[in-house]
Amino acid sequence: MATMLSPTLSHVTSGIGSSRSNFLGVRGFPAARGNSGCTFSGSNSQERLRIVRVAAEVKGFGKVVPKTKKSAGQTDKPSRDAAKTSQCPCGGGEDKKVYYECCGRYHGGVIEPDAQRLMKARFSAYALGVVPYVVRTTHPENPDFEGVDDFAADVKATCERLRFVKLEILEFKEESETEASVSFIVTYTILKGGRGERKFLKEKSIFVKENERWLYRDREALSQASEAAWMASTSSIFVDSEIARKALNKGK
Repeated sequence: MATMLSPTLSHVTSGIGSSRSNFLGVRGFPAARGNSGCTFSGSNSQERLRIVRVAAEVKGFGKVVPKTKKSAGQTDKPSRDAAKTSQCPCGGGEDKKVYYECCGRYHGGVIEPDAQRLMKARFSAYALGVVPYVVRTTHPENPDFEGVDDFAADVKATCERLRFVKLEILEFKEESETEASVSFIVTYTILKGGRGERKFLKEKSIFVKENERWLYRDREALSQASEAAWMASTSSIFVDSEIARKALNKGK
């Protein structure tokens, strides 16, 4: 299968949480949040910075995108008010429930029955910009959690920078009464400067139960790529993107 990212960046493709120094900081790079101190010189400086930011975009549902002044106001995405009568971002289950009958209940304080439900609610929180929910359902020992204020600012920047399109649950496994994992694929686009291209994140998130509540603890990246990369990895000629996605899902 074709390489999804360059070898230099392949190690930064994990989490709907976020990576420590970036979607989430970028492991292996200087801190990617605002005033990161990343300084590049020479004719390739703009491109190198762009690569770092793209690599940082989708590591888990956590601090994904650097905090910048430009991120403010980029909200070309669904709002909580608009979601009242719309299908929940997570899909709404078999009944195609609207937001306030689905994930909105958990955003409002109802306790999630299991890690899979928490996974879906966190996705919807990112899709609708419900930052407090993402923060309070992230374990304080998560590698990306560096204090409530900084983490909340990073999550907000992520919500403003990306549009979360679709969540697919691949596997839900309860390892024990207090630990579970959810493997999934997230489809997303970059709101500004992303040319509308759909990107995909395939990941395994780890959850733990403490004080009767499930929390997002860690993640394991499975793959990350753009729609074009998936298609190219499947065939040298044009292949329907949905077929290509399913092929990647099967590990081809």
